[in-house]
Amino acid sequence: MADRRLLALGLAGGVVVALLVAVSAASGGGSRASDDRGPEGTAAIAGVLRRLGMEPQSLRLGLHPLVDKPAGSVLVMPASPGLLPAAPLGDAEVARVRTFVEAGSTVVVVTHYPDPISDAFGYSYDWTALDRPERGDGPGWHRALPVLPSSLTLGGPLAVEGRGGFGHRRGDEVLYAVGDVRVAVRRAEGDGWIVLVSDPAVLTNTGLAREGNLAFWVAVVTEHLKPGGELLWDDLHAGGGDQHGVVAYARGAGLLPVLLLAALLVALMLWRAGVRVGAVLPPPTRRARRASSELVTAVAGLYERARLHGHALAVLSRRFRRNLERRAGRKWDQGQLATWVETELGPTAAREFDEIRRAFARLLPQSDPDPEAVLRAARLVHRFETDHLSKRRAIRRPR
Repeated sequence: MADRRLLALGLAGGVVVALLVAVSAASGGGSRASDDRGPEGTAAIAGVLRRLGMEPQSLRLGLHPLVDKPAGSVLVMPASPGLLPAAPLGDAEVARVRTFVEAGSTVVVVTHYPDPISDAFGYSYDWTALDRPERGDGPGWHRALPVLPSSLTLGGPLAVEGRGGFGHRRGDEVLYAVGDVRVAVRRAEGDGWIVLVSDPAVLTNTGLAREGNLAFWVAVVTEHLKPGGELLWDDLHAGGGDQHGVVAYARGAGLLPVLLLAALLVALMLWRAGVRVGAVLPPPTRRARRASSELVTAVAGLYERARLHGHALAVLSRRFRRNLERRAGRKWDQGQLATWVETELGPTAAREFDEIRRAFARLLPQSDPDPEAVLRAARLVHRFETDHLSKRRAIRRPR
């Protein structure tokens, strides 16, 4: 009895703390969104580009609109502050960005940690490539110098606060470096470009006026934004997604005390739920178990009526990838899983695995894939997991 009450009180305390953090967290200055005027925001560069006739369009609900954007557009993706992303990027979003670039547009990734987009294009990120900038008599940042003269490096050196850098890769156009550490690179991908910068401070309201930071960003957008293209700002993954929703509305309307009382009510309900109010009944000896196929059919019907085929495919791909990585002890993007499947599971499994990979590669970039094709991919994954991943090999006992 005492253990259950302690558990209930612990859960109640956790809920209260989570609600307090969610409600009372300040939104101003807490993101790198294009309308954030705080020190970490990017409203300053967005305003400069707006006055130059390049209107940034805020993407707060995800990257799905990329499928309809014309070639010659530019997508700016600043990482959110902190060590964890504000909204993780899924496999389907990464595939959309790749299709967006290869069709003739440009993505500008500004990050201070390994990013799924840079990983997808084959870049490694070193967290501690640079020493900490001296805060005493020095300016408090590194001066990143242009490697070669180009239209993007005419504004002078960049002021870099971070310690990260990108690994060497043949064929890159290195724009800026601190010593031999690459902090800004560019590369042609398909008909478009990918530009990577290893320190978001170069883009923020605080760092924009330092050295040649402002001139660099104006040059990047001006050169890559083509006639008819659109300038897009990924405010969702920059941490600006909390400007919409119940919590943001309640904070703006001054309903903080009401939400605190609601948190207290939830805590009391959890505490009361941990108190036994009657005798403990013995469990039933027999239960009417429903077949798992009924649950699968019901969930499939929900996805079908909501037309969420693309979402269902992304969830299926992510779950299959995790299951296979856990079984093999290898990462999906290291290119070793196909060899492992053929060696450990046999040639039949290797053929089925190749068919699954080709199905994902064909369907994930599509915004509205064919339902029959999604169903066929789901059946392929289910058959592979049932026949190979879930099968336990017989253990030979010594005679």
